[in-house]
Amino acid sequence: MSSIQNHENIVKGWIKRGDGETDHFFKFISYWVAFNCWLTTKTNEDRDRSALNKLYKDSGLCSSFPSIVDDGNNKKLFDEFVSVCPIENNRKRTKRHVNDYKNFAEVMNVLYEIRCNLFHGSKIDNNERDDQVMRAAVPVLELIVKNICL
Repeated sequence: MSSIQNHENIVKGWIKRGDGETDHFFKFISYWVAFNCWLTTKTNEDRDRSALNKLYKDSGLCSSFPSIVDDGNNKKLFDEFVSVCPIENNRKRTKRHVNDYKNFAEVMNVLYEIRCNLFHGSKIDNNERDDQVMRAAVPVLELIVKNICL
């Protein structure tokens, strides 16, 4: 099996795992791992921030993103996602916003901030605000993973 096929199987496995999760926090983690595997394969970067910045230079991906947002009921998902912004980085005392939900980089930067907060201990499952953020973020991340990574 080639390395690319192996990565595709890993991505599909994590998506399947996310689809089976009922907890929004674990669902987010599963979809993020799928995205991260795809991201490192696509960009050949092993640091998330560097990989994302490199991905944003892919004009084809960035220009096709609005069609994903506009498809069906997806606008409602993005409206809910935007409504939970800003997302704060407690360590750096910065905030991430989405001014244009059709802007791939803005959406991914907010999702990445949520990922950082979750993975580094600033999100917990018994906090009402964190639960609200995760409930809004998961469908957006799922949509991105299933439309871009597969």
